[in-house]
Amino acid sequence: GCFEEHWEMKGEVGRGATSRVYVCELKTNNNVRGAVKVVNKNRLGFGRRKKNVLEHIRNEIDVLKSLDHPCIIRILASYESDDYIHIVTELMEGGELFEYIVDEAAHLTEKEASNIVARVARALDYMHSKGVLHEDCKAPNVLMTTDGQPVLSDMGVSAMGDCIEADDGGHKVEAKLRGATYQFASAKVVKLLTQLHECKSREEHEQLKNAMPLTHSDDIFAFAATVFEMFA
Repeated sequence: GCFEEHWEMKGEVGRGATSRVYVCELKTNNNVRGAVKVVNKNRLGFGRRKKNVLEHIRNEIDVLKSLDHPCIIRILASYESDDYIHIVTELMEGGELFEYIVDEAAHLTEKEASNIVARVARALDYMHSKGVLHEDCKAPNVLMTTDGQPVLSDMGVSAMGDCIEADDGGHKVEAKLRGATYQFASAKVVKLLTQLHECKSREEHEQLKNAMPLTHSDDIFAFAATVFEMFA
C-alpha cells in the first residue's frame, strides 16, 4: 500500500535539501505517532545527481531495516511510488542533542552527560558489530526523547561493509566512504574527501574510494570530536 492509506500527515517539523519532515499518525491507532521524511523525486534534479540522492535515500532505508537497538532510531515503515519516497521513523520530540545540551547546560549533571556518551557509544558499537559504519556521527544526528535519552539517527550516508573480529576482541569494519562532515572527520577522511573532490573521472573516483576504505576507527574519531564539542 501507499503512505496515505496507512498514515495521516500532520504539521511540518523540519526540512532539508532533499526532503521535508512531518509528524504523522497511524490511521488505525492515533496513539501511534511517527516522523515521516517525504522525498519528492521530481525535485531532485536530473541525471547522476538524482541517481546519487535516490541511492542515499534507499540506502538509509536498508540500513535502518537492518538495525534493531534501543539507542538507534527505529524505522516504522517505508513507501516508494513513482513520485515520492516516504520514510516513517519513531518521533523524537526532544530535539537535537546540541539543542538539548544548550538548553540544559546549567542543569546537566555528570551522570546525565555520561549517560548520553554511553548510549551513543553503544549505538556505534552495535552498528559496527553488524558491519555498518555511520560515517557522519555528529550532534545534529543524535536526537533526544522527551525524557532526555539520546538516539542515533540519520543513516543516509551509512555504509554496509565487512566486519571481522579485531585483535583486541572488538569489531573491525571496513567500507567505502559515502559521506562525512569535515569538522568531525579524521585526518584520513579529510584527505580522502579532498582527493575525491580533485578527481577528474568517475573511474578515478571509485578507484580512490576502494584504495582508502573507512574503518570503525573513523566513526570513533567523529564520536570523540562530537563529545569534545558538546562538553568542552
